[in-house]
Amino acid sequence: MHLAIFAGTGNTGRHLIEDALRNGHEVTTLVQKLGTLPAHPHLYAVAGDVREERAVREVVTGTHAVLSALGERALTTTVCADGIRNILCAMSTLGVRRLLAVSAHGVADSRHSNLYAWLRWKLMKEAMQDKERMEDLIRASNTDWTIVRPARTINGPRTGDYRSGTALRLESMAKISFADLARFMLSLVSRTNAQKQTISVAFERRRV
Repeated sequence: MHLAIFAGTGNTGRHLIEDALRNGHEVTTLVQKLGTLPAHPHLYAVAGDVREERAVREVVTGTHAVLSALGERALTTTVCADGIRNILCAMSTLGVRRLLAVSAHGVADSRHSNLYAWLRWKLMKEAMQDKERMEDLIRASNTDWTIVRPARTINGPRTGDYRSGTALRLESMAKISFADLARFMLSLVSRTNAQKQTISVAFERRRV
């Protein structure tokens, strides 16, 4: 399968690319500067910004599914909504239907779920609003989408020891590694029963 990956140089994106290539997929990703990622015969990089329609369309062209790990550590940002708007436009134009996107625990109906979600809104209100706008755009699209809401993401190895679900209740201390988040996302690409679903994911409780 040929995958388009956005935010491929970020913490989750790098793992997405590594795992996708390890599993025999081809990958096209968007980078701000060519040469940022290690060379690989099945990895194709396009220079540009996710806010540029031309660059986004070039990444999506010829792919079978799109994975977005867009996010910004800045407190004030619109990159998720701006980026997904261009991604959805390109997918519609090119006839690509499968979309998986990382959101955040605490968005929309999970906003008042625990202390961690409350703190995220207290400290990162505009970034969380950006994620909510992104989710709204995705749900309004005609894509076969899956939104993934991870617990607090941390560095660490891929363990495979995590739980997920559309009604998963996450504790304030719940977390998951970037590596496991990427592995989980890739496992959903071909799952039709994950389409039109918002799925939370976190380590098993014994690891928290």
